[in-house]
Amino acid sequence: MAAVAAPVYLENRAIPRPPQELHQHECIKFQWPGGGNLYRWEFARGKRSLEIAVEGSLTVNDTELMLKAALGGAGVAYMIDYQVQSWIDAGRLMRFLEPWSPSFPGFFLYHPSSRHVPPALRAFIDFVRARSRE
Repeated sequence: MAAVAAPVYLENRAIPRPPQELHQHECIKFQWPGGGNLYRWEFARGKRSLEIAVEGSLTVNDTELMLKAALGGAGVAYMIDYQVQSWIDAGRLMRFLEPWSPSFPGFFLYHPSSRHVPPALRAFIDFVRARSRE
């Protein structure tokens, strides 16, 4: 995971060092699609872990929209690192709180049986595996 913001957003603000300092920032909140709960940002460092209900005036339910808002200087976003790495490399986003950013173990797919996998499910599994190697 990566906490990021555009340089223009951080221009006159202190960069958060511990995650608790995010309360001093305009964070872009994420609501799970379908009207689910707001995502509480998860941080971990060593054996210590915490969840923060961030504050901000913008709530999205789409990561692409979150990225665009962060690039536009709307506030701090918390996203999977591969989604923002090219923007960090290009200098359009700055990453911080790295010592607190947990690794994302990846996605898991559960299905009832491995003996008789329907062809459509087999094609999907093969597609996801090939994509994850890229």
